Amino acid sequence: MPFLETKEEGSKTVNTKHRKITVKTGFTRTLDGTALNKIRKNLTEEMLPLTVKEVLDEKRLRHYQLNEPDFYREFSRAFTTKPSKPNFKIVPLEQK
Repeated sequence: MPFLETKEEGSKTVNTKHRKITVKTGFTRTLDGTALNKIRKNLTEEMLPLTVKEVLDEKRLRHYQLNEPDFYREFSRAFTTKPSKPNFKIVPLEQK
């Protein structure tokens, strides 16, 4: 029997006397392009649970920002920049 209750996929929070513990469980799914191409002919486009997503290549963007400022200035009209939230990790030190 596990010490904390979990879901097969999702998150579950348990409150104890001194802590709030959230356990998030899920699955990592990867797509095998070769296998997809073998079955794709048997499926309609509407049946495929796939979307195409354009994502910003931040490494290349920084290269343009530093090395090609005219291109960067023009391209920067197509995206928004805002500061990200800081990320902290606090670990208690061992008591001696």
